[in-house]
Amino acid sequence: MSKLKHVWIMLASLVPLTNLSSKAQAQFDPFISQPQMPPPINAPAMSIEQQMRDRIQHQRVTPAPNSISNPKLAAAYLKEGFEHYNRREYQKAVSAYNLALHYNSSYAVAYLGRAMALRKLGDKYNAFLDARRASHWSRQQGNMKVLNAAERFKRVIYR
Repeated sequence: MSKLKHVWIMLASLVPLTNLSSKAQAQFDPFISQPQMPPPINAPAMSIEQQMRDRIQHQRVTPAPNSISNPKLAAAYLKEGFEHYNRREYQKAVSAYNLALHYNSSYAVAYLGRAMALRKLGDKYNAFLDARRASHWSRQQGNMKVLNAAERFKRVIYR
């Protein structure tokens, strides 16, 4: 017998159960599984959200992350993006920055590089959004150089 069952038997012997019937004793035995009763007929129906939550909890499904954390790959793709930017291959630079952000979604320098490449491609709106993201993440990480550069770049975008 397991240790837990021995402890349970010892505790049960200390409590007198003379007034309880054998059916009541079986009801309180934790080793006998009790059948689950269906909900009453007049019970309100569960919402679809509650049904989905129950299904997810039952299946123990965990959402997949949007990015994979690998700082070495992120740095390599960032370097590749800078090289493409210096050769004026802005579309390839954006692709490299996207890969850098895939491997590190809070990489402020990659957001700033992508913002610069997007501005060169003429997409000022998304360039401004990326500059804001760069500003946000550099502020979170305490990187003042990138923060100042992102703030200056945000002012320059719509000139």
